[in-house]
Amino acid sequence: MVSKQVLIKSGGVPDYGTPFLGDYAYLAIMSSNSGCVVINRPLGCQTMHKGNFGRNQNEQIAIAAKKFPMFLEERMSYLKEWGEIKKLVLKFIGMWVVSHTSFLYFYLGKSKLKETEKEIFKIEHLKPYKILFKNQGSFYT
Repeated sequence: MVSKQVLIKSGGVPDYGTPFLGDYAYLAIMSSNSGCVVINRPLGCQTMHKGNFGRNQNEQIAIAAKKFPMFLEERMSYLKEWGEIKKLVLKFIGMWVVSHTSFLYFYLGKSKLKETEKEIFKIEHLKPYKILFKNQGSFYT
């Protein structure tokens, strides 16, 4: 639960051009204000089907990879730990891109992701993850 004052002060629900990782951005921004508690217990579930967001919005993966870290930096760079947090954010986004896109290779097929793959690995902070992605992708094909 987030107090209304914290929500308003933090700018509300994140909007940086894609819903991808919006929940993570929201949690990071809200918890940077006054901390948070994480419980390791599922409180909901997601039914997977072809209409789920994230299965056919491949062009938005690159948007998330660019704008998620920028969004967090705009709102969290005042933290004295931001330098270390930023390194972790960039590692998280790299690992997320590899795992999500590898899943899509399996789910949609390799041919539907060629352009997405090219666009993603043009992004400077994702270049080190290309080899990991290639290894993951070959696992699925």
